[in-house]
Amino acid sequence: MKPPYDDGIFNRELEIGRAHEVIVGEALLANKIKCTFRTEALDEEDASLTYEQRRKKYRNEKDIILPSGDIIEVKSRNLDFDDDPDNFPYPTVFVETVSSWKGHDPTPLAVVHISQITGDMLVTMGYDEPNWTIEKKYDRVRSIHDTWYMADRNHLETFDFLVGYIKGNATQKK
Repeated sequence: MKPPYDDGIFNRELEIGRAHEVIVGEALLANKIKCTFRTEALDEEDASLTYEQRRKKYRNEKDIILPSGDIIEVKSRNLDFDDDPDNFPYPTVFVETVSSWKGHDPTPLAVVHISQITGDMLVTMGYDEPNWTIEKKYDRVRSIHDTWYMADRNHLETFDFLVGYIKGNATQKK
């Protein structure tokens, strides 16, 4: 299968994504929430994989795993926003591609959106999925069209909300 975008883009975006997963994971740890996440950078073996090998290897990867088994996905954006959902610069936020979201097992508890510019974080809760819309959008970074779940800005939460939600539900899980 021909890759939809070149290896350089994949490797660069993987590096950026992993670096932001570490930021979010460390923020959870700083709030006394135990979690696991990758801290290693992309290595030469990862960088040399073919498109099909990457698809197989990363298909079931989870960004952050809580002791309960809950998953938190991290999406970094080259977008200037702060930690106030009301100030998000667009009326909607990209949650994740429909195919990626449906491929998760388990379904993520939340998606943390982190600004590559400010480092601020906003959150879309997984339980909000019934309120999302589906839109075909053009990904300017990868130069591809894909179908995305979109959430209205008024469904964004603060990172502190996520911390409180996790702490409040820690004893109610599995």
